[in-house]
Amino acid sequence: MNMKAIKIQIKPTKDFLNDTAKIMKAIQAGKRPKPVKEPKFFFESLDAVRSILTDKRMQLLRLIKKERPSSIKELARLAKRDFKAVYADIQKLEQFDLVQVTKSRPGSNTQVRSKVSAIQFSVEI
Repeated sequence: MNMKAIKIQIKPTKDFLNDTAKIMKAIQAGKRPKPVKEPKFFFESLDAVRSILTDKRMQLLRLIKKERPSSIKELARLAKRDFKAVYADIQKLEQFDLVQVTKSRPGSNTQVRSKVSAIQFSVEI
C-alpha cells in the first residue's frame, strides 16, 4: 500500500463556507476554478481534531506503522489494551481513511494497515 501524508486544516466553519461559496459562484459564472491542493479534512477547532486523533489512536497508528501487526488482536496485545476498545478506535480511524481494514476470508484475522505516513496540520487564524 502506498502511504501518503495527509493534510488537516483547522479553519472556522464560516471561513470554509465563504471559500466554498466563492468557488460555486465562479462555477456558476462559467469560470473554471484553479485546482487547489486542499487539505483532506477540515475541522473547526483543535478540540475537534483531538476528538478524532486521541493519544491512544495516535499510539495505534504508530504501532501499525512500526510493528505491522498481523491482526487487530495482535495490535491490541502490542498496545496493552482491550480488544473491543482497540477495535472501536480502528473503526473510527477507518472512517477518516487513516487505516485500511481487510478480512481475507471468513474466520481469518482482520488485518489493519496504515494508509498515512504523516499527518500535517494547518491552522488558520
